[in-house]
Order: sequence, then C-alpha cells, then structure tokens
Amino acid sequence: MLNVYSDSKGSAIRALQEHRSILSPIGYLGGDFNCLSDRWDPEWTRRTSPFAESLEDFVQANGLIYQNLGSATHFPENGSHPSTIDLVFLSGNDQESRSKVGKRGESDHCPILTELRFPVLMENKLPNIKVGSEADTEFTNDILKSIVSIACPSETGSHEDITHITTLVSECLAKA
Repeated sequence: MLNVYSDSKGSAIRALQEHRSILSPIGYLGGDFNCLSDRWDPEWTRRTSPFAESLEDFVQANGLIYQNLGSATHFPENGSHPSTIDLVFLSGNDQESRSKVGKRGESDHCPILTELRFPVLMENKLPNIKVGSEADTEFTNDILKSIVSIACPSETGSHEDITHITTLVSECLAKA
C-alpha cells in the first residue's frame, strides 16, 4: 500500500518511476498526485500533464486500475475550477475494494474513502486452517510427530547442537 503526496514538480511520481523495479507488488496506490488529466477529470480540457502520463505508465506497468471517483476532489481556495488530483489505483485483480469521495471539511481537498478487502494481494495469501477444526488438529499432530522424532544429543547445549535441532524443527514446520 502506498499513500502519495506529489508536489507540483512531480517529485513523488518521478520517485515511483525511478524505483519501480525494486518496489514490492502494489495493491493500493492513492493520494494527492497534483497532476491533471482528462483521464480522471473529464472537465479538464487543456493539455495533459507530463506527470500524468508518467503516472499512467507506472500504474499500467504495475497492473493497477484507476478508481473513477465520479467527482472533483480539489476545490482551490482562490476560486479556480474544481479538479480531480486526488486519485486511487487498485490492483487489477481486486474486484471487491471500493473508493468514494468523502464529505469535504476545512481542507481544500475532499477525503477519499477506500474500503479494502484483506489481504489486498490475494495471490500472495497464505493457506489457512480454521482454529479448532479437524484440519487444525491433524496439522498440529503432524508437527508434534515430526518434532518428537528428532533425535536430540544426550548433552545438548553447544551452539552446533542448538543450530542442528533448530534446523530440524524448521524442516518439520516447512513440511507440515
């Protein structure tokens, strides 16, 4: 999950592009991007910001989809036309999470409310077993049997013995 504030010079957008090869998979990218585009603001009729193009390239490369909020999110104090510069992008695999524009308070920005399903990256979800179920009992018994079968040296305590036993216990857990 990444929450972003990008200044008018596109600093955060440039940083995302520069570090894209080392970032973990992204399930949520949202924030104040300060870049205008008719892609997310149908009222915007002027030239799309180069930062918007760079942001679109980044989200596309990361399998993220723009969440159309349906209304402006920024209401400048100087009376300029309201715009959409606060954006949310979610994983293309996420069909359940939802975003919407919240009620504006004292800020010149409306909050964006996002309800995420967890885990956000379901493809990385570890298998789980319901506590107290038959599968839980079977899993626990398998681990106990494996650990009990480990032959411990009669005089434990050396660094090598502890390392050896720890390795064997780790192998038992990995096999379970």
